[in-house]
Amino acid sequence: MFSNGTVFLFPAFAADYRENDATSIPGFFPLFKSLLDRASEEFDPDLRTFDPALNDFPEDGLLNQYITYLQSLTCSILLRREGITPDLVAGYSMGIYAACADTGAVSLKDGLELIRSAHREINGVITEGDFTMGAIIGLDEKDIRDLIAKTRDEAEIVNRNGEFSFVVSGRRKQLLEILSMAREEGAIHVSDLRVDEPYHSVFLTAAQTGFSEFISGVEFRDPSEPLISPIDQGILKSATDLKAEIVRNLYTPFDWYRTNQRMAELGITRFIESSPLRSLTRIAMFFPEKRHYFTASGVLSGTLPSHA
Repeated sequence: MFSNGTVFLFPAFAADYRENDATSIPGFFPLFKSLLDRASEEFDPDLRTFDPALNDFPEDGLLNQYITYLQSLTCSILLRREGITPDLVAGYSMGIYAACADTGAVSLKDGLELIRSAHREINGVITEGDFTMGAIIGLDEKDIRDLIAKTRDEAEIVNRNGEFSFVVSGRRKQLLEILSMAREEGAIHVSDLRVDEPYHSVFLTAAQTGFSEFISGVEFRDPSEPLISPIDQGILKSATDLKAEIVRNLYTPFDWYRTNQRMAELGITRFIESSPLRSLTRIAMFFPEKRHYFTASGVLSGTLPSHA
């Protein structure tokens, strides 16, 4: 179906600052600084305070998303300059904004505006309650759903990264109880992701109204390459498709594992994480060995490290 079997993958935000390969990517810092300067002038002067040489991602979740977005676009621009173009593009969670900007569906500034608007709408509907997200590895879906039921369904599975790897969103107290019970049930790894917003959960359903109104005023164009929906694995080819996807992305669970399976079925054989991060490449350890996942640093430096 596709000519070169390549997909660009865009992560949501930086969770582990140590896993950043920016220094090994040729041409990364000059281009990133130019995008950062442009974003500072057109969007938010506070972005000037970020020093990429220190690799000091801000703890503030919103600023973290801005920087991850700009770093992801830096990598995709460098990849395209080297003649590496994707047949398909995919955004993991909030990585959808970088995916849209990479394909020209939105401008650099409008992508940042979408991130800010989503953050504003999310926080406008979770004024009551303390929320977080957590990761559970080593239990199956039924086991986790049984644990959730014990906490009166104050949390939900919002993503599957592998057959035995899941992400849960919900109220902090209940979610921490779920993580504790999961550990007792034999999970090999559990972690509090330490975010304040229950992304992709029913708790954010009300955020769609204000976000939809904002998006109606943003100029969208048809993407240069199609995006694949991590929610239902549909292929998104139009501006209309993308607007609808971005809105439901706030409050709808997704399945990254199934999305990667679907991409392989469509003929994708090279999965490139368009970012100096290695978060999505690390997730690939849960996927079949026949697939090939590469970091942007590996591709651009010529070493092509793979987790397949």
